[in-house]
Amino acid sequence: MLLFFILAVLFIVPFFLFTGDRKHHRIIPWLFALLIMSLQTFSQSLFDYVLQFSHFAVLVVAVAVIRKKPGLWFYCISLPVVAGLLWYYYAGYAGVINPQWPVLIAAVVQIVTMYLSDPKKPGWKKIVANFVMVAIILFVMVACLPKYTYEAAKATITGDIPGNLVQPEKRETIYAEPAASPCVDRLYVFRFEDAGILSAYTFNPVTGEWHEW
Repeated sequence: MLLFFILAVLFIVPFFLFTGDRKHHRIIPWLFALLIMSLQTFSQSLFDYVLQFSHFAVLVVAVAVIRKKPGLWFYCISLPVVAGLLWYYYAGYAGVINPQWPVLIAAVVQIVTMYLSDPKKPGWKKIVANFVMVAIILFVMVACLPKYTYEAAKATITGDIPGNLVQPEKRETIYAEPAASPCVDRLYVFRFEDAGILSAYTFNPVTGEWHEW
């Protein structure tokens, strides 16, 4: 939490130093702070991902509205990219991915690009800038994906553990201590039944290692 606070301060201060009219931009640091707060969660349900994207989208739209420069809305093309990847975090990885770092970096890249955008530049330069921005955001959010999706992990452990896999109504995960990676702080949980005996196993989505729980 302290590191996020320091990063927020380092990100917010330049807007008060270099923007021409501070009053119009005063809401941006608050929206950025709300985004950071929404990222501080130990569970990653679908609701959490939707809430985090909502704060990200509001922040981006607020910058576009406040700056009132032509062509700035073009940079909002990154929103469906972020939304799609957050959905994949949940659908493909059962919420084991903590999006704090990728979403925070994406927000910084997005807003800095929008603030540095010059409406006087030729259209092709704006297209290039937007392409580079989306490419960076895509790279950052894809780079944190672990090796094993939930289905891949289930297929792997099913082949290693004797007995029948107990299909849960809801995909089960557990908090990892220490975290598997900077972006993965939960492990998959699978339960098996063999000769009437139930057993549970944790599966590391980064390394592929599993252990009896």
